[in-house]
Amino acid sequence: MSKTFAHRRNKIVNLSPSIEDIKARWPALFEASHIEDEFQRITRVHLESKFMSKLDEYTPKLLNLFQSKGGTMGLRLQAIYSRLQAILASTYPEMLSFVV
Repeated sequence: MSKTFAHRRNKIVNLSPSIEDIKARWPALFEASHIEDEFQRITRVHLESKFMSKLDEYTPKLLNLFQSKGGTMGLRLQAIYSRLQAILASTYPEMLSFVV
């Protein structure tokens, strides 16, 4: 993948092919392991660990935001949040303190 990066970039930027064409020509770009490798090669950042650390950082704020929503969206989010709490309580009781 690293050997063909310049070629792929040139074709994608200059020709603007459809997603279907890109997927047919470079199917590895649509596989998680290759996406992670490509991301790390370009940015020097490990995608999954960075994503998970940021998710850990922002989850409490997101949960507070979701809980503060009203109306129809608030009801939907509350149902999802209740299911999440039930799953955590039965599977990971020690994690329940993180999801208040």
